[in-house]
Amino acid sequence: MRDTGSGDGKDDTTDESQEAAGWLVVPIGAVLSAGVPYTIYLFGGLKMTDPYSQAVAYYGISAFLELLSEPFYIRAQRRSHFRLRLAAETFATLSRSLVTYYFIVVQETSSKVPLAFAFGQLTYSLCILMIYAGVQLEFTKVGVKLLMCKGMSRWSFLNPKQQRTFQW
Repeated sequence: MRDTGSGDGKDDTTDESQEAAGWLVVPIGAVLSAGVPYTIYLFGGLKMTDPYSQAVAYYGISAFLELLSEPFYIRAQRRSHFRLRLAAETFATLSRSLVTYYFIVVQETSSKVPLAFAFGQLTYSLCILMIYAGVQLEFTKVGVKLLMCKGMSRWSFLNPKQQRTFQW
């Protein structure tokens, strides 16, 4: 789906402003990625020495890291950088599998299996973030500015009064 704006050439949404909208998910998702594990910990009556509660905390960190990579992913998809996605997903999935295998089989920590999967997911999230952000480093500056509430005037697509047409 592609937004063609109002069609009159005035204040049409640019690709840059639409790509920058991907940064909007970061503040909202940060609250969720911290709040959900905290709620599970608080209402579950868990202790931080329990491997399950440690795993939930690592999953929360992992969710936040993947959330930080989301604007880079959106930008890569909009610009048809499919090879980047192929490389990132392949490397991250293999890394996650190897880390999980290491902690389950090599370390033989059957009592800490939740931690093994959490470490695997954390590895996946780190790989995804490093690959997408590393390749599109200049886009990080855009995100930092927007998260610091600078440059918001470029987000004309948030104007509900602007008439739009969509093409599939």
